[in-house]
Amino acid sequence: MRHLDTKKKYRFLFVMEMSEGLATVYKNLRKAIGGMHDIDATWLPVELNPAELVAGMPLAKIPPFSTSWSLQRGLLTRSYVHSMEKSGSLFDAAFFNTTAPAFFLKQFRRRVPCVDALDSTPIVLARYGYNRPRATGNLFVNQFRHRLIQNVFNGAMYLLPWSRFAKESLVTDYGIPEEKISIVPPGIDLSIWSCDSKSSPEARRSAGKTTVLFVGGNFARKGGDLLLKIAKREEFEKHEFHFVTKGFSGPDGRNIFVHDNLEPNSETLISLYRQADIFVLPTRSDVFSLACIEAMAMGLPVITTNVGGIGEIVVDGENGFIVPVDDEWALLERLRVLLGNAELRTRLGKNGRQLVESKFNLEIMAKSVIHFLIKAATSKHEGSG
Repeated sequence: MRHLDTKKKYRFLFVMEMSEGLATVYKNLRKAIGGMHDIDATWLPVELNPAELVAGMPLAKIPPFSTSWSLQRGLLTRSYVHSMEKSGSLFDAAFFNTTAPAFFLKQFRRRVPCVDALDSTPIVLARYGYNRPRATGNLFVNQFRHRLIQNVFNGAMYLLPWSRFAKESLVTDYGIPEEKISIVPPGIDLSIWSCDSKSSPEARRSAGKTTVLFVGGNFARKGGDLLLKIAKREEFEKHEFHFVTKGFSGPDGRNIFVHDNLEPNSETLISLYRQADIFVLPTRSDVFSLACIEAMAMGLPVITTNVGGIGEIVVDGENGFIVPVDDEWALLERLRVLLGNAELRTRLGKNGRQLVESKFNLEIMAKSVIHFLIKAATSKHEGSG
């Protein structure tokens, strides 16, 4: 790794969109980089729906901006970054965790080398039914956004997709050269996502209590209704089913518990993982799954579907089971297998923990991000020398 010789510290700007999963990554990355003494980090979190924040910006009230939150986030970020620069802030490089905040920073990104991470691409999200603009079917808005996105990808010095799934879209859908793409999965903080002796698989097994956990903000899209249907079956009435979600739809039962509005990395959320024996996410549409990684970190076997990049997290038969989307019978059978075989749960859970330690570790992710930022800053410095 090359280093700049002209500064004691690297000055990096981190522009972080704050949707559910991205907000978790933001908190994790900020904690990890906060302990790096040679990095002077400036953090700019961008809210998901900044309608009130942009109320004073006349341009945001005019189509196509008024019909697209992603365009509004771009305007808001441009305003923040311009204010920083006017106040004298200088940066060696900048990191963006998604595309929308970079939409209207073309000149800034020409001056400051940028590294962009992404869980997926907008084309893939559209295929999955995500992020539809409020002006559904507005061809002009869609074409305008596509040009902005293409400019962001082309202007980045390095692109860091979370998965091969996302990388393939960058190459095939946007024509990005492979040499500027490196896969850097998100990492979780293993110092807090870990089991203690009282919540180890062995301790849970000896307690004679079996608990199934579901964590997904969008209850229907994540397949929560399918698991709920199974939880109501008479054969599972002695097992507990816990749903962590903001959109639960269905009556509670004696063995059904619902938890809403839990913060990422909160002790309450982590405790639910520690108390669980099996993690189930029968998602219908996803590009990645931090929840599956968190479950694996806690030594839980995972049952999920092979959508998006999840197949790069859960390997069927090694750290969990993959079932077809909306296949209630397959989900039911795999759940029966795990509920009836504590030794198998323990083995799959241990394999999952090992995979997280080697591939989805926050420390590894943070070092990779900083590596590419330094590489970008060095390249810019040498090019201007």
